[in-house]
Amino acid sequence: MVEKAKALVTARNLMERALDLLDAVGEAGPAVHLQMALDTLTGVPIARAIEGTPSPQAIERADGMIRAHGDTALGRARMQLYEAMGRRETGEVDLLSSVCGILMERGYR
Repeated sequence: MVEKAKALVTARNLMERALDLLDAVGEAGPAVHLQMALDTLTGVPIARAIEGTPSPQAIERADGMIRAHGDTALGRARMQLYEAMGRRETGEVDLLSSVCGILMERGYR
């Protein structure tokens, strides 16, 4: 059991380091998947799309993400979502979940 715990700590450390490296070189696509894997390993709940009409604030934020990041807007929004989840910022998580839903509906990746 101790060996498994050590292996999981090592895996987490390596994943965190790899995520830092991906962020440093601007590789958002793989970073999103790695962040999700890290979230799964550490037990952070993965947000689901929010039902209903998105707020004007979410629409404005989605539009800003598109202007800033173009085709990779959804990946960037997910990175921000995962960061907010790590900080346990419930309001920001709700907003970014809605932003991700908007971007997915619009066909962004």
